[in-house]
Amino acid sequence: MNAQNASLGNVTIAQLEEKRHPKDSAAVLAILYSNIAIDLNANGNSQKTTTKKVKIYKSEGYNLSNVLIYFATGKLSYVNIVSAYTYNLVDGKIVKTKLKPENEFIEKTNSSYWIKKIAFPEVKEGSIIEYQFTEEGGFSSLYHWNIQENIPVNYSELKTTLPDAFEFKRNLKGFFLLK
Repeated sequence: MNAQNASLGNVTIAQLEEKRHPKDSAAVLAILYSNIAIDLNANGNSQKTTTKKVKIYKSEGYNLSNVLIYFATGKLSYVNIVSAYTYNLVDGKIVKTKLKPENEFIEKTNSSYWIKKIAFPEVKEGSIIEYQFTEEGGFSSLYHWNIQENIPVNYSELKTTLPDAFEFKRNLKGFFLLK
């Protein structure tokens, strides 16, 4: 999938009709598009924007489609759901269902972190879910980013914006060099 075809709201009938992942027929779901953008300013504050589009192939993927956002206790105001939709094919037409506030939950796990959970409406085999959320806070370290996961990932991207006061040192490990 090209990044240009993966923008939010750009879901095609062909994507919804796809019955299994072309490279992993056993996959219960796949990430069609993943983008994480981190903006740091010179004061050490950061904003992270996460955008994902996920295809559900089998009913076993329903629970995996739920989104969990971990955040520091009492810092919910720093987590903002920008967009969250479920897409389905009904009678040959694309039906878009928006996330409702009652599908967002807070789990108070311990004294340090809480979890914001998003349960997408109308998820079934063949659905595509997409979402975008932002997190704001102080800078501690760059976000941990996995290019690949236990499920197929068609496209994954990490963008960082660093102020001139910061210096970036690239440290790659493994046999293959990134392009």
